[in-house]
Amino acid sequence: NLRVFEFVAEYAETDELAWSLLQFAPQLLMMRTRARGTAAVKRKRFSEAVRVVEEGIDELEAFYRDNDRDDLLETSGEISSLRSWLEEVRQRKPLTPLEKLQRALDEAISIEDYERAAQVRDQMRRLQTPKS
Repeated sequence: NLRVFEFVAEYAETDELAWSLLQFAPQLLMMRTRARGTAAVKRKRFSEAVRVVEEGIDELEAFYRDNDRDDLLETSGEISSLRSWLEEVRQRKPLTPLEKLQRALDEAISIEDYERAAQVRDQMRRLQTPKS
């Protein structure tokens, strides 16, 4: 429970003594984030899962900064793990119709099929134009 870490941080006799326990808080924060994110993915709520993981990363970064351990921001296995998982979740998220068209447009342009690109562009405009 995270409250134990807060209690130790507040009442430990020395910073070193506090850090001897606080160093394990990132693992707990990561596991909590993964549990919440996994629950959202299982419900096929990919946007919620992305938000949960991004918030977990922010929380870990804040933890290191609050404990004057900026040196660990770049080497944190927990942050690295969540960033990797975030990309996996984003890739699993189904594309919206507009995102599918954007990919088709990018592909048409990359192979220099400008006629197809114009058609896809027009489809995107129709999709983005509010119906009256």
